Amino acid sequence: METFAVLYVVCLACIFAAKTEEEQQLMITRILKPTDGDKEMRSELFERINVAEKVCKEGKCKVLRDQLVAGAEISDFAKVTKEYDTCMDDCRVVKQFSDERFIYLE
Repeated sequence: METFAVLYVVCLACIFAAKTEEEQQLMITRILKPTDGDKEMRSELFERINVAEKVCKEGKCKVLRDQLVAGAEISDFAKVTKEYDTCMDDCRVVKQFSDERFIYLE
């Protein structure tokens, strides 16, 4: 009877391991060969992220961006670049939290 119980537990462990392996294979397949729905959802998320960054570039960060495009001394350029990155980070962080599904698709 003990032998039967041990074999039963081993069989259940093998089934669980096979199921986990199948799930991993499915996840890898979805990453390497995304379905049309996955591709569409990913493109929509990229579009939403790009819209948020575009709003920041043309809105509150526009002055800093214009300074960078116009060019400046090296010391000023480094300072303005840091300020611009800080300004854009605010927009990126907000979109990052709202688009948690994007991480799954990557």
